[in-house]
Amino acid sequence: MSDNIQDFRLQPLVMYSDSGEVMVIKLIAMRKLLDKLRLVLNAEQQRVEEHADHIKVPLTTVKEKLEETEISLSELQSYKDNIANYNEVKEKGSFWQKLKAGKTPNYSLEDIIETEQSVNEDLFIFIVRMAKSQNKGMVYPEFECNEIINEKYRHYALADGELGISRLPRVLRLSENRSRFNADSIKEAVYQDIFESNQEWKSQV
Repeated sequence: MSDNIQDFRLQPLVMYSDSGEVMVIKLIAMRKLLDKLRLVLNAEQQRVEEHADHIKVPLTTVKEKLEETEISLSELQSYKDNIANYNEVKEKGSFWQKLKAGKTPNYSLEDIIETEQSVNEDLFIFIVRMAKSQNKGMVYPEFECNEIINEKYRHYALADGELGISRLPRVLRLSENRSRFNADSIKEAVYQDIFESNQEWKSQV
């Protein structure tokens, strides 16, 4: 399997595309998940069932955390909209509209942006910490497999499907430049339809 993965990595389309890198991570992580599963397959049935339960936890937990994050970001967006509407009325509105607009919001756009960054940072740290506590259903290839695919990113693969091996894992791609990290990339990875036939093959820029 290692030779096959290496051959795949050397294909031109894979070498110069984000999608190709993610697929390589999925294959590497699947190999590691199979190794973890192999340790329990010969054990008693109860241990196998416990493994099956544990292996689902990371993906479920990330979805729950992502939902919390999106709620917070949605609320912050509403505050942004309030500021934009207030500024527009003060600049272009009629006398009555300006009067109706009331007092200046007691928060600034800079405050909101700073809080957004904090919310995204919290999600980043949550994922990194979870990799240490939920390693049965999660693989950190750069650490566990000693595989560096792209130095600009760290990758976390979440087991998916029955026993974590009936589907390729979901890959969370975290930029080492935290200012570029956002919840949207995590949402795309977690909820991507793996059966969609016309998914875009993303090239590196």
